[in-house]
Amino acid sequence: MQDDLHFDPVHWRYWIVRGGEEIDLTSTTTLIKQFGLVDWTWFKPEHATAGSLRHLLIEKLVDDDSTAATALVVKHPELEDSLHAWSLFCKESGFEASHSEIPLYMEATDTRAGYAGRVDSVSYYTSPSPRDRTRSRM
Repeated sequence: MQDDLHFDPVHWRYWIVRGGEEIDLTSTTTLIKQFGLVDWTWFKPEHATAGSLRHLLIEKLVDDDSTAATALVVKHPELEDSLHAWSLFCKESGFEASHSEIPLYMEATDTRAGYAGRVDSVSYYTSPSPRDRTRSRM
């Protein structure tokens, strides 16, 4: 069950408990770094912080918690552009997210290491994207 996944956002640590023992799981963020999928020539630690704030904002918007989203923007005014961009993107594309930041993990086996992460969103389009509408007129 995914309910038994624990996460410490300060240390970016995921774990599950089996038989009273904590079992650490490698985060998908760590795997992305280990496999060299981050271009460190431009990515800086402050980008991770900004990205985490954007994820939190979108999570609140998807959860329909406008009070928390507004409070987050008031506390972090740099999110104002992200708020407008998200709203415009959803309106123009027909994009609707039903869930956001869903924690998931895969336990280790004899042949596979365990890992954990969060799915950004479960979403769908309520109307064809602008690209599809353009293609259909060609």
